[in-house]
Formats: sequence, C-alpha cells, structure tokens
Amino acid sequence: FEGLVAQASSDDDLLCRLRSDETQEGKPEPPDARPWVKRLVSSPKFDLTLGGMIIANTVLMSVDIEYTGRLLEQEFLFGRCNDVRCSNERWPAAEDCFVVLEQFFTAVFAVELAMRLAADGCRYLRTPQNVGDAVIV
Repeated sequence: FEGLVAQASSDDDLLCRLRSDETQEGKPEPPDARPWVKRLVSSPKFDLTLGGMIIANTVLMSVDIEYTGRLLEQEFLFGRCNDVRCSNERWPAAEDCFVVLEQFFTAVFAVELAMRLAADGCRYLRTPQNVGDAVIV
C-alpha cells in the first residue's frame, strides 16, 4: 500500500504544480467544482450517515448468514427441505431481497468513494485506511 500511496501523492503533487504553473503564466484557472463536495464529505452528518449505512449493511449481512445457516441446517437434518418440517423456515423472497439490498449498499459505498475522490483527488489515497476502504468498495 505504501508504494501506491507514495505514487498517488507524487502524482497529485505534480498535478498541483502543473496547475499553479498554468495560473502563473496568465491563464485563468478553471472554476473548481469541488467546494460543495468537500464541504459535504467533511461534514459530521455525512460521516454519521455513512456510519449508519455501514451498521445497516453489517446487520443485513448477519441476517443473510443466519438465514442461510438455518436453511443449510434444515437441509442437512431433513434432506432437500421440500417437506412440511422445514417449509416454515423458508422465506421465498429472502434471497432476492438480500441481493437487491447488497447491490444498494454497494452503490452507496461506491458513490461515497467517488465523492471523496472528487473532493480530495489522489490525496485521499495517502493513508492506508483510505486505500483499504477503496479496495474493499
């Protein structure tokens, strides 16, 4: 990770130097579209909202694992789980629900990563925690 972080840092520093050279040559600097994104991603409400999403995703994954474990237990004890003994354990829409919610949380976390990268550029990847976050997403 350190090599990636160092490379991202040097690339971002080079980009910043190139931008400052352009402004020194008399060319107007283009308006920065990132201030509102920076304010948003640095706000405590944003972090709190994303923290809540992480907790909700963790709960969802736990319920999914528990549900799958119960089905596997019934299948192990009773065979293919087609009879009445284990039919009350099956929730027909569960698998679809888990997949849809998993995709929703993946999209939320991908948008969060994109916003943080838009706000901070490659500087966001200077810390190992942020690089780990980007790899996980």
